[in-house]
Amino acid sequence: MPRRRGRVPPIVRLAGRVCATLGLFAFVAFGSLGFAQRIEQNVALARELARTQHDIRALRIRQAEQLREMGRLQQPDGVVPYIYRRLRMVRPGQTLIYLVPAPTPAQ
Repeated sequence: MPRRRGRVPPIVRLAGRVCATLGLFAFVAFGSLGFAQRIEQNVALARELARTQHDIRALRIRQAEQLREMGRLQQPDGVVPYIYRRLRMVRPGQTLIYLVPAPTPAQ
C-alpha cells in the first residue's frame, strides 16, 4: 500500500510527545530550582537584616548610656565622685578600709 503524503507514523508522534513532555518537565524543574534558590537567599537576607537591626538597637542603647554618662561627668557633682572612686581616694571625713585575706598557716 502506498503511503499517503503528510501522514506521520504513530511511533514518531509518540516520540515527539515524549520529547515535548520531557522538555516541559525539564523546564519546570530548572525553573523551580531557581525559584527555590531565590527563596533561600531571601530567608538568609531576612535573618541578616534582623541581626543588623538588633545590633543597631543595642548600639543606640549604648550610645544613650554614654551620652548620659558624658552629661553627668560634665557636672562637678558627677565628676568628683567618679574621680574619687576611680583613683581610690578618700574624701574628708571618710575612712578607707582594706580587707586583706588572713594568712594561711605554713605546713
